[in-house]
Amino acid sequence: MILLVVLCWPCLIETAPPSPPLPPPPGSKNVIANDEMAFYQEADILPDKYRSTRIPLRDNQRLWDGGNLGYILDYDYETEGYVTDIIQAAITEINHVDCVYITPALNTTEDYVVVKLSDDYSSHLGRLATSTTDQTEDQYVTIDFTNIREEARQYFTKYTPESGFTTDTFHYDYTSIMHATNIYDPTININPSKPVIWRKDGGTELGQRYMLTDLDKQQLRLTYSCGMCSVPENSELVDVCVTVRYPGDCTKFIQCASLNAFVMECPAGLHFSESHRYCDYPNIANCTSL
Repeated sequence: MILLVVLCWPCLIETAPPSPPLPPPPGSKNVIANDEMAFYQEADILPDKYRSTRIPLRDNQRLWDGGNLGYILDYDYETEGYVTDIIQAAITEINHVDCVYITPALNTTEDYVVVKLSDDYSSHLGRLATSTTDQTEDQYVTIDFTNIREEARQYFTKYTPESGFTTDTFHYDYTSIMHATNIYDPTININPSKPVIWRKDGGTELGQRYMLTDLDKQQLRLTYSCGMCSVPENSELVDVCVTVRYPGDCTKFIQCASLNAFVMECPAGLHFSESHRYCDYPNIANCTSL
């Protein structure tokens, strides 16, 4: 499966929107691109063409198998060195988490990302896309759908327990690299002078596009079961024999034993159930909606 990511080169040099994202804190490290912070399209994650009800983060078949993501730069990356530097900086930032590994695709790589330069840029989330809902607010943010153009509403998603999403693992991350920002864009806002999303606690920081937050990194490690058998915070997994999901393949799971992780396979025809922590029939395991 090939996932196409199209980067917008003209978008990198057009006029900044009226309300650019916040700059990084003084002394911040691992900033991907300081001068790119204001030049991006907010709606860059495509909606789910399959209209799945499960969030990709919880749908195991949508994760990259074993946390390995291959990529191809399908443009003249020597001429467009500036863009390439940004992409490589982002890859380095993600690889530094030591969980998901983004490397050049080989001839034998089946699933990989293709990066192109174009007049627009977008991609699906994970190996497939994400779903949408019609919620307007939750306990953290309010979304004003009356100020969002019809064609843009699909990009404002609230995930619920029914979609496989739970909110009690980490604190809500207002400044996540994946969070929507305070948008003032005439292609999205009906009235560009008014926001479409804001914090309910009165804070102003909302989303950014220049670095992974600490919570982004924690979520990445949790999603891909990284270090689940040996991280001190997971002491309950160290002292006992525990199983966790293997990312990207429902027919496998990870067995923790004596601080070590062993990749195991379910019996033929069965999927690993993350909630039950054992292999079961696919319709019961609920590992994927595909």
